[in-house]
Formats: sequence, structure tokens, C-alpha cells
Amino acid sequence: MTHSGAVYLRNSNVYFSISECEFEGNSCANDGGSIMVYSQNNNLVIKGSNFFNDEAKQSGGSLFVDSNHVNVSISENSFMSTVAYDGGAMAFETSNEDVTISDCNITRCTARNRGGGIVLERGNRKFILRDLNIADNNALSGGGILVFEENYNLLLSAVTLTGNTATG
Repeated sequence: MTHSGAVYLRNSNVYFSISECEFEGNSCANDGGSIMVYSQNNNLVIKGSNFFNDEAKQSGGSLFVDSNHVNVSISENSFMSTVAYDGGAMAFETSNEDVTISDCNITRCTARNRGGGIVLERGNRKFILRDLNIADNNALSGGGILVFEENYNLLLSAVTLTGNTATG
């Protein structure tokens, strides 16, 4: 599949909720190994799900969000052994939104370029990263998290970063 190996959400003015799902071994030729969101004026909730062994040839090994004016809540999920060019587990290339990622484990993910665990691109938004375990991820730059661009409001609270590696 070109975009997203499992779920491709492309719409406007919609509430998307994914709860207690298992995503394993999904892949795609572009963005979002398991889930790609390309939309505007939406709410996205992903809760209590597991992502394992997903791969995107471009961005977001498991999750890729390319949207404007979207509120995103990602909580109580596990991302393990996922791979992408940018954002081994997750990649956000969006603007004018609020993103909250909480109570998640992001482990053993790989980005061939930037952001082994998470890559955040394009500014003018608020990112809250709370109660996360980001461990043993690797990339050329930003082994755990990479923030690229400007105009961010970034809050990290109770985030544990251990064993992440940047090789470039």
C-alpha cells in the first residue's frame, strides 16, 4: 500500500478513535506503517493499543500525522521495534494543533535518518509529552526525540529517556 499499511484516515471535520487495537507487521511504501492521518479540522484519539514490527519507507514507522488544525491524543500505547526513514515510531508534520502523548512505551524503534522514537516537524503548535518511557531507540540524529523547525511549545513531564543512540 502506498500510504499506511493498515489504516488511512483522509477526511475533514471528523472524530477518529482507535482503542485497544493490535497493529503488527504492517508496512507501506511511503508514510505511516500502520496509520496515516491526512486531514484537517479533526480530533484523533489512539488509546490502549500496541504497535509492533511496523515499517514505513518514509515517515512514521507506526503513525504518521500530516494535518492542519487537528487535536491528537495518544495514550497508554506501546510502540516496539518499528522502523522508518524519519520518526521510527511516530512522525508529525502538521501545524496549528495540540498533540498530547502520554503513558506510552516507545522502545527499540529505528529511524534511518531523524527521530528514532518521535520526530516533530513544522511549528505553531503545542506538544505535551508526559509519562513516557523512550528507550533503546536509534537514528542518525535524535535517537529518542527530534524536534525540527521552530515555533513549538514543547512540554516534557515525567519522560524517561534511556539507551537512545544517535549515530550520525
